[in-house]
Amino acid sequence: MLRMLLSWRASLWKAVWRELAVWLFLYFALSLAYRVAMTEDQRHVFNRICSYSIYYTSAFNFGSLSLFLGFYVSYVSTRWWQMYTTLPYIDTMANALKACTADDGATTKRVIKYCQLCYLVTCRSVSRHARALYPRLEDCARDGWLDAADRDAFEAVSRELPHGSAWWIPIMWSASLLKDARASGAVASDQALTFLTRELLNFRSQCGRMLDFDMIGVPLLYTQVVTVACYSYFVFCLVGRAQYTRPRQLGDPIDLYFPFFSAVEFVLIIGWLKVASKMLDPYGQRCLLTFDATDATFDLIWVLMRNREVGDAIVNFGHPKAAPRGDPWPPAGFARTPEAEAVLCDGEGTPARRGSPLMVV
Repeated sequence: MLRMLLSWRASLWKAVWRELAVWLFLYFALSLAYRVAMTEDQRHVFNRICSYSIYYTSAFNFGSLSLFLGFYVSYVSTRWWQMYTTLPYIDTMANALKACTADDGATTKRVIKYCQLCYLVTCRSVSRHARALYPRLEDCARDGWLDAADRDAFEAVSRELPHGSAWWIPIMWSASLLKDARASGAVASDQALTFLTRELLNFRSQCGRMLDFDMIGVPLLYTQVVTVACYSYFVFCLVGRAQYTRPRQLGDPIDLYFPFFSAVEFVLIIGWLKVASKMLDPYGQRCLLTFDATDATFDLIWVLMRNREVGDAIVNFGHPKAAPRGDPWPPAGFARTPEAEAVLCDGEGTPARRGSPLMVV
């Protein structure tokens, strides 16, 4: 427990130390000015300001602020988790294709490839990270996500769309492939075609929800109200909580040169606010090409690479009697750029996305 509390990465201390340092600097600056620079009349006026600050901070106390902040954090964290569960994984679609198709695997691989292309185009729309790795369709073609014919067809359809929403085009291609597979007998029955189409539309729905979450964020007004409430509360505490009044007026000889209790309160409230602020943008739309933009940012490129590898594995390494043939991917595989390697591996060069017991030394 102590090791967890003293941890720095993704910790409370990492989140609040800058704000706490500024707040303590202002506190000690006011304290020094009161004790050294102010005249007796100025101290009297300053004491009256402190009294007003104490009155208003007592009206809007820690309990009210924590309740007010709690609703906001609960809303943001629920939305953050829903955004995570929206990420589309290829496993269900790939296994359904493996079970319901009887061709040599070419249709299955092509449908999986188009599903992954749909996710890639979606990521380019919701994440600056993905858009920096794949700024153009030519860059997607470089790594084999689509070939030249697919790229030309994609661009031709995109030019006809008035709003530029082209992420669903690969799903349309996949639906056509499934229809042709049913006509050729590769899909054995109408029930199997219905099942595959439903799974395909579920994958499309998840990509669409990613775009919905990106388009409709947390209302700015809600965030502003909570942020202003928290910081203004501690601005008043900066003056009102300080023991500037002389001890004989307080009836207590203790003079708190360091605001212990106010500092603890600051760490808790601002730390709670930081929890929400780090979960506001899990897709990294507002982040530049930094793979550790925030501690709560999802690794969309890792999901993309993982879907590619798992989709290939499901198709190629099923039952031993099913020999893999007709691979549409480039023979040399995709080029792993330094950025992609950083996503797939942690800082020590070991594969990321491991279970927590494997990380225990």
